Amino acid sequence: MASGTPRSPATQRFGPPWLLTGTPWTRPGSPSWQRSWGLFSRRATQIQHQIDRYEAQWTAAHPGDQPGPALRRPWDARAWAEDRPDKVTLQPGADLRGRWLDELAAIGYRDREKPIALAASLVGRVDRDQAVAEALNRLGAARSAWNAADIRGEVEQLIARAGIIADAVVRGELAEDLTARTLTRCIPLLARTGVPDHVRALTSPRVLNVEADISGRVAVRGAEPATDADPGLVARIADDAGQRLDDCQVQAVAVLAGGRPLVVVEGAAGAGKTTTLAATRDLLTE
Repeated sequence: MASGTPRSPATQRFGPPWLLTGTPWTRPGSPSWQRSWGLFSRRATQIQHQIDRYEAQWTAAHPGDQPGPALRRPWDARAWAEDRPDKVTLQPGADLRGRWLDELAAIGYRDREKPIALAASLVGRVDRDQAVAEALNRLGAARSAWNAADIRGEVEQLIARAGIIADAVVRGELAEDLTARTLTRCIPLLARTGVPDHVRALTSPRVLNVEADISGRVAVRGAEPATDADPGLVARIADDAGQRLDDCQVQAVAVLAGGRPLVVVEGAAGAGKTTTLAATRDLLTE
């Protein structure tokens, strides 16, 4: 090896010592650098001795040649891996694959080459009324309206979760029957015929009951007495802030800044909802 400052695997991998010690960078070989190096001397010395051994073996086999970076990189990796039982060492691919499979088997995974017995559920044991109820509950938990395609998709997932294995014809009959039963328990949202299939115009009594309960609670809160802000004060503060509000926006700001327990602001894109809310913020900060 060339003489001079020892080549530090720790420095090569993690940067210069000042990144770890917080001391300013100094020239290698200086007392400050040597103090930082001492923090890693034991492990670094071990690694350096191993690299020296690899180089001596290689030089003995290749007299007159000098090892280049392409050889030193794997030497460095080997030096870091040797004599470290808590570290993953390089192993042949077959041995490594076997170890991984053993670890997977220990936590419950099966060997993909070994089939397992399936406990199939019989179609005749399916409680179809309970299956329909579960399908409606899952549909209602995801949205408030659906169509026939949504029902069929939920039924197919239900059959798959149940682990039912049957001939295609028998399985198809089960899916169609559960879908038809679910459709009969739905309530149409549109009181007319000819609704396109893709329109989600079906719901369930449970969803309607929940919506009615929410609407009732909102109505009660909205009916509570409250005092609105002074529209004149709203218009004056808006003018001082350089905001141009029309009469509807002034009234909306007065309501928002008042004491109502529930206020709903509705408007199309570009109607001025953001401007109204900004004016309300300015009024409340006065």
